[in-house]
Amino acid sequence: MAPLTCSLCADDIRFPELCRQLAWGSGAQVLLHPAAFIRDTAFHSWHAFATTRALENQVHFFSLSFAGERWGGSILAPPWLDSSRGAGWEPEVLGQEESVLLLRLDPADETGAAAVAAQARREFSFRADAFFPPPEDPTRERGLRRRVLEEGAGAAVRSESAAGQVRDGSGAAERAEAALCDNAELSAPREKLRARLTEARGSM
Repeated sequence: MAPLTCSLCADDIRFPELCRQLAWGSGAQVLLHPAAFIRDTAFHSWHAFATTRALENQVHFFSLSFAGERWGGSILAPPWLDSSRGAGWEPEVLGQEESVLLLRLDPADETGAAAVAAQARREFSFRADAFFPPPEDPTRERGLRRRVLEEGAGAAVRSESAAGQVRDGSGAAERAEAALCDNAELSAPREKLRARLTEARGSM
């Protein structure tokens, strides 16, 4: 069975970060999105958001609402859109009456939903070009953040030491400038660092 995860209503569909975490970080193949879109001004953008979340994550996106006169419009968006390929490559949208959207994810079915998702990812492999922690290593992102913070703190200490050498006249200004301005770990712009060096030279 394909991994399935859930998000809720308007707030979760309008921001891409959650769906990306569920699809890319947790390995979900189907995103289930229970909602309650009444036929007001927000209703008209609902399907566009649902389709976008499916396309950008290359997953099947179920966005389900109530049935009834002021509701309806539940949608199943596929991982890619191509009306020329027939069933499975276009969104399925329900009316206002009670009904059922059925999705079969059988890997053995060469024309089914699982095959559509696999083919879309082969032909449009943009997910392979993006960096995101793999689902089997959920601690990787936290480890990277911690390492960046530690290295950034070390770089700040080294930069202060280099600037101090300039002020004390005990180090070469050129080497200090290189240490400050060419260190990719530092977050401050080069112009700001050079201004600090110029100020330090003037006080020597």
